[in-house]
Amino acid sequence: MVRVTADVKETTRGRLLTAAAQEFARAGFERASIDAISLAAGYAKGTIYNYFPSKEELFLAVVEQALAQAAAAPAPPDAPARERLTATLAGFCGWAGEQDALARVLVRECLMGTAGLYPQVIGAEWPLTGTLEAIIAEGMQAGDFRGDVPADLLALAVAGLTDLALAQHWASGGARPGLADIPALVLTLLLGRPPGRGSPGGSAFRAPLRAARTSGTP
Repeated sequence: MVRVTADVKETTRGRLLTAAAQEFARAGFERASIDAISLAAGYAKGTIYNYFPSKEELFLAVVEQALAQAAAAPAPPDAPARERLTATLAGFCGWAGEQDALARVLVRECLMGTAGLYPQVIGAEWPLTGTLEAIIAEGMQAGDFRGDVPADLLALAVAGLTDLALAQHWASGGARPGLADIPALVLTLLLGRPPGRGSPGGSAFRAPLRAARTSGTP
């Protein structure tokens, strides 16, 4: 009996996740094909089920891996909390710009949700929401952020409003709000203006919101 090493397992899992991300981006979650994923990865269909019991579990693993990459903020750990929050959201929006098709699938699942899958998708967002929660909790302790909402709920609100802003960005053809504008807009709406700075225009949300309602985007 051939023994599969840990390195081989990791390589196989990585190839499956890469192929799955491409298929989910191409077809969306519901129409994605396990056969197409196995073919693209170069493995038999049964190999997928050795690593992931279902298409749902495979999608959740793709989400978790993607958000771990997206939440890798460039701000130094000793930077002010708001700067780190901004960097984290900017990293996520930058990832969404680079991985547009997959980001649209993810945001659709977060905002609309497939029946029976939504709670797990929100849980798979932990690489992002967990990072946001930790930074927000530190900012609360330092007196920099509002303290009337628990850090975990505020982190979910930040992530959710960012998803909504991305949906409106796509619905407007990338015009309003722009990707680079989303972090400051979201944080201003939820945390108030940063000291000594003006507010980003609230009109950035208005026209795209009407477009999102009529177009079905993302």
